[in-house]
Amino acid sequence: MSECNPTFDPVTNPTHLEEDVAVRKGRIEYMDLDWIRMFFNFIDFMPPTASTFEFEEDGDAEGWQAWGPGTTPATASGGALRVDYIDTPTFDPYIISPAGMEIDTSVQRYLVLDVDLTAADDTPQNFEFFFHHAGGGFTGALRHAFPVTPNRGMQRIVVDLAEAIPTTWTGTVVRYRIDPGSNKAKLVGHSCAFDFIGVVRDPANPESEPLAYRWDSTDMESHYRSLQDWQEIGAEINVTMVEWGSNLAQLYGNRARTARYVGDLMKHLIVDKGFTCVKYWTASNEPNHLVVNGNLESFDAWTDYHARVKEHFDRHGLDVRIVGSDDAHGPVWFNKCVSDPAHSALVDVYSSHQYFWHDQQHVQGLYFDEFLSMIEAYPPAKPFVVAEFGFHDSRTGPAVGNPVQKEYPYAVWTTNAFIVGMNRGLAGGNIWTLFDSWYLEDPIAFKDFHGCWGYKNIPGRPDWEVYPVYHALAMF
Repeated sequence: MSECNPTFDPVTNPTHLEEDVAVRKGRIEYMDLDWIRMFFNFIDFMPPTASTFEFEEDGDAEGWQAWGPGTTPATASGGALRVDYIDTPTFDPYIISPAGMEIDTSVQRYLVLDVDLTAADDTPQNFEFFFHHAGGGFTGALRHAFPVTPNRGMQRIVVDLAEAIPTTWTGTVVRYRIDPGSNKAKLVGHSCAFDFIGVVRDPANPESEPLAYRWDSTDMESHYRSLQDWQEIGAEINVTMVEWGSNLAQLYGNRARTARYVGDLMKHLIVDKGFTCVKYWTASNEPNHLVVNGNLESFDAWTDYHARVKEHFDRHGLDVRIVGSDDAHGPVWFNKCVSDPAHSALVDVYSSHQYFWHDQQHVQGLYFDEFLSMIEAYPPAKPFVVAEFGFHDSRTGPAVGNPVQKEYPYAVWTTNAFIVGMNRGLAGGNIWTLFDSWYLEDPIAFKDFHGCWGYKNIPGRPDWEVYPVYHALAMF
């Protein structure tokens, strides 16, 4: 334990809390306590609605809907989007994509369909492709018709739109639709299934169509500035995903797509940007709430999502350790994470969150014992960290705007908690919150209105001095 330096300046020379040793029942675990947990929100970098669709998840139509009369609703199963033709007074079947695309027609010129069409006979059916610009569309002027021969099984159809309709295939396309035939007599009682739908650059390899990530968004630029600071002081970063503002059903309904987002994000940070300080990844902040609120179909689906993400890490050659559980004091969820063999095999470190009332310090040891005993019950035992930790009193809740964090007793409580935790086997922890983040937006839009020190350039925050708890932790 190093000596506390009362003249220490955390802005010009931040501390590096070197590997503290945790001993529990003869087991020694090392974890660098200079371990910073950074939130990355999907909407900060996620690309606009994809222009390609593979329908890999049963039940996830990826935003496609059957709107025109003459078909059943569009459903995804067995890797394809399917509609059945039905007898209706008006027969005008079509399926429509989700909105929000940003198709650059100057480079994305090929419509590619993998389609299995059945019909009463082999008479070619007239398919139509309609598209929509920001100013309007789905009109006779913004369309192209082409034949599809039925009863040939899954076949690939490629249309060069720039060649077929050069005067209208221009600008940015935000949505499109497919009209899969209109011959009622030939189609009713039959079906149409799409294994792939896309507008792409390379028709020979349409599945590899690049995604237009927002790597240069304001929030991502903010993250880069923070990561540069933490890399310079030798910190290790735990990238923790959050879903604020996202459609959770779409995000976790298509786990294959979202896993690709995560893999590409981590590759971008570590390989493209050179932030080798990024060492850990957490799937979601307090995911036990996802299940409680019905936004996650099952625990097995959560395990499957982790496995898909790990596949992307391996494919990109990334040495990233996965943090498991990260619950909001959810012992039931935590126990499920450590006891499920498939899930546990994917996890390198377990974490949990806990905020105590200031007069509950006597139960801290019981909390550590409860969670550590669950880990030890299902070997091999892995490190346990408290990824969010703090105290609160009657003036505030545990997160934003916590005045007790600025006071001297908070430093004493925190020091005691970490001594108690390390004596029991705690491998590390994060105080909420021992750092500030750079955000380049107008100050009123800042997402981090709390912290242990400030960069001193944020208007309206003259009280962002170094808090006593910072110096308490510098002793370790």
